[in-house]
Amino acid sequence: MATKRGEKRRIDDNERFSKRSTEGSEAEKRVRISDDSVDVNKKTIEKLLRTNSQIISKLEVLITGQKNLETRLSSIEKKLNDNNKNNNNTIDPEYVKELVKKVSKILFENFVYPSQDEYKLATEKYLKDENPEFMRQFKKNQWIIFFEKKIAPTLVQQHRSIRGTFTSRVKDVMYSVFEATGINYRLLTLRLVRQRFRNGRYNEVEDNQQLTKVGK
Repeated sequence: MATKRGEKRRIDDNERFSKRSTEGSEAEKRVRISDDSVDVNKKTIEKLLRTNSQIISKLEVLITGQKNLETRLSSIEKKLNDNNKNNNNTIDPEYVKELVKKVSKILFENFVYPSQDEYKLATEKYLKDENPEFMRQFKKNQWIIFFEKKIAPTLVQQHRSIRGTFTSRVKDVMYSVFEATGINYRLLTLRLVRQRFRNGRYNEVEDNQQLTKVGK
């Protein structure tokens, strides 16, 4: 009987020891898993920090480049403004007046009612043929600004003056020719102008005699 109790006690002790060993192993596993998770999270955080640092560095480079670009653009704009002022101050106004007179006469021979582009193209053609050095001192944008401010207003006015003088002289001639016949010379003048002008040019009349270009 004593032997059986001793054997049972030994079995119970073994079971308790086995149970403790199992519980200890599971606890160790949980600790290892927890440590592994900490290592993974730590590596992830370190990677995110490195990536974030790289992004910040790239942003700083972009911001610096943007500031440099703005500085360069401001410098270029200032130089353009200075060049425009210098060009406007160094060009002789008398030369511009003579230029306008010559271009307006040439323009009227080809266009009675020129467009804005035709004013500009006629001026450029004359300068390229007669004074190419004048054109070379301008960059494209500078020339456009100079033409619009210094040449175009006077050129348009001069061309209108020539056209008005021409129209008045034509009326006088037509009136003197047809006054005695009682023909409405104003209506006749209008019809002749419509028939004889094509794109601002004269066409030959039926008897192969050209109309005199008054004011040439």
